[in-house]
Amino acid sequence: HPMAWWNAPTSYVDASISYDINENFTVYLQGQNITEEFEETYMQWDDLKVNQNVYESRYALGVRAKF
Repeated sequence: HPMAWWNAPTSYVDASISYDINENFTVYLQGQNITEEFEETYMQWDDLKVNQNVYESRYALGVRAKF
């Protein structure tokens, strides 16, 4: 008999902030998965783990320019 296959609930937190230096230049900082959540799948019961994907936080710092 096939068993049910479930994904455990997961919440990701992303954040972004930017600062306009002037009308042509903006500095920004972006963070993805800043709480370092992971995905987990299980079969039938939540203690019967099948797979776990662990994702690190990612950050980007940059400058935008308009001409």
